[in-house]
Amino acid sequence: MRFALLVSQLPHVEEARTHYNGMLALDGRSHTLARIAGAICAALKKLAR
Repeated sequence: MRFALLVSQLPHVEEARTHYNGMLALDGRSHTLARIAGAICAALKKLAR
């Protein structure tokens, strides 16, 4: 418990939290783009048959 109190007082915690939240936001978008790309690829393969 004391460790958590020390970590929260480090100077770069808020800055790191902002970057981490940004990376989490990108994660959702990358999955969506991968799904869209997969759907397009599947549709093109279906048309090529």
